[in-house]
Amino acid sequence: MGLDGQLPQDDSVWTALSTLTSLDLSNNQLTGDIPAELNNLQSLQRLSLGGNQLQGTLPQLQALQGLTLLDASKNQITGGLTGYHGKC
Repeated sequence: MGLDGQLPQDDSVWTALSTLTSLDLSNNQLTGDIPAELNNLQSLQRLSLGGNQLQGTLPQLQALQGLTLLDASKNQITGGLTGYHGKC
């Protein structure tokens, strides 16, 4: 049994996790948009969201300067990584 529903859009949720370096939410039943509030995870190096039912476009993640892995595969995401100049 995995996680289901939408990712929180509330700044306070993501700000509380600002020192997190890795977030793996892959292969769940997550739906909705990927929140731009992920930019509050400024220590994040690895973000795995693959294998869900996320949709929309990827938010610009310029604040995640240390991000070396971004997996958003196997979702219904459109567009690309516009405006992002990281190491992904």
